[in-house]
Amino acid sequence: MKNLHLYLVRLGMICLIAALIILPGCEMFRETINEIEVTREETLAEIEHAISTIENNSSAWQSTLENLEKELTSDLQETVKFEVTQLINSSIGALSSNVVCIMDAIPTRAIRTLEDIKIRFLGGEASVVIPTLCQSNMNSIDLNQNPVTRAVIQYNGYDMDSRYWGLYQVFLMKGNDSLDISAKQKFQTEYQFTIDISNMETTLASYDFLQIRFNGTVLGGLSIIQKQNTPPVTSTITVTPSLFGGFIPPHTNGDREYAGHGPKTKVYGYVGHNDRQAWVYFYMHAQETKSDWTTASGYSSHHVFYTAPVGKKILNVSGASTGKLFEYTDSNIFDDVISSSWGTFTMVGDSEGDDAGIDTGIKKVTFTQKFAIDIVSQ
Repeated sequence: MKNLHLYLVRLGMICLIAALIILPGCEMFRETINEIEVTREETLAEIEHAISTIENNSSAWQSTLENLEKELTSDLQETVKFEVTQLINSSIGALSSNVVCIMDAIPTRAIRTLEDIKIRFLGGEASVVIPTLCQSNMNSIDLNQNPVTRAVIQYNGYDMDSRYWGLYQVFLMKGNDSLDISAKQKFQTEYQFTIDISNMETTLASYDFLQIRFNGTVLGGLSIIQKQNTPPVTSTITVTPSLFGGFIPPHTNGDREYAGHGPKTKVYGYVGHNDRQAWVYFYMHAQETKSDWTTASGYSSHHVFYTAPVGKKILNVSGASTGKLFEYTDSNIFDDVISSSWGTFTMVGDSEGDDAGIDTGIKKVTFTQKFAIDIVSQ
């Protein structure tokens, strides 16, 4: 009995000591959880404030990002702060490029990157952004020119994230034939890459187009003008594309309903051609202005607006600026008519029912822009 008593006393003391240890530990655990939750909410609020500030005053992007960086002082915000610092450095690098299309895109890219940072902070995975090529040192690869003067093709653009450089490919094309020359490309920065075509005269003579792709998506390319034994007979015609019947980009994020929150829509226009045909195509991105960020985005099919007659070949298409044509934020459920340098766009943003992938898109385009098409006798 005495031993049992001692056992019970000792057991009681052990329980008392355990209680004294465990109870404060539980309280500390609760305090830690509360601190994490508060920091999480503060971080999201600071990122949202930065996004809103840049949206309202795009010229203040640098000071806004620097202020955000200063606000992120908690150890729990280190990862976000590091990403914001990277964004500041890359944006300043873009500014120093002195390429107009790259500099103009800085505020929009800053907003999108902040949105991606927020997604990753919440445990999600941001989508890979399709890069934009906006400037090249060549309009075509003319084999009649001195090879030394066209030895290296240089492209400027943005959203060339170094993490995805391995997704770029370069092909020489002719009909259904293609040759992968991706080994010839070299990235100088996240805003510029080159393609070395020196010592490739014989190879280039077998193809008529150089095409650049990113993860399977065609970004652009250059026509290859074959060497002529006699001066070719060239001419230039101007063509205004016929009515474009529109397209609906696929649903890519969130639910399908914008619910009166925009969407904020951006439309880009591009021109392409081969020997026989010239075409335009569009990229559209429509994103809800509030969580859950319902998004519809994608490229349209090619809208062919010119076919060369037999015995003629298209050399080049020019006369219009390409890239972003306009952006706007929808404020109702009715069609919106937007004027741009290419013509008049009838747009559908929010609608009465489900939107993304169903109604949201370009309803039609009435062109006013004339395109200059250089053609040559074969």
